[in-house]
Amino acid sequence: MPRRRWGSAKSFALASKDDLEAWRIAAGRPRMGVDALEGDLPQEAGLMDAVDPGKARYLGREAVAGIEDSTPLRTVVLVLETLEPVSPGEGLFAGGKPAGELTSVTATGDGVVGLARVFWELRSGPFVTDEGVSLGVRAPS
Repeated sequence: MPRRRWGSAKSFALASKDDLEAWRIAAGRPRMGVDALEGDLPQEAGLMDAVDPGKARYLGREAVAGIEDSTPLRTVVLVLETLEPVSPGEGLFAGGKPAGELTSVTATGDGVVGLARVFWELRSGPFVTDEGVSLGVRAPS
């Protein structure tokens, strides 16, 4: 059977940093130092899918194992969407109360997707920015 060759017959373009950043935000992947901060628990940072509690050994296992369902969480990173333009750094409100802020934003074919750090107790929204733009929580895909 002839072996398929991937030569110059096909050309591929490298993704730019902007392309990768847009993909990351649209996929709901938080970036440390921007969307998730150093002291965040995995649940707060939206990173529980990266933790395997069944794995025998990994750095920080004891700390993560000590987090129980009753551990009070402070914030959570959410994926929000809207049809209107918004910017990183805009404050968010839920029920008239300060709820957090947008940390990363990108335009998509369906509108705008953003990552936001919000207070745990206000995570259900609905959210509105300082400028009155409504944002909904994107359903997990």
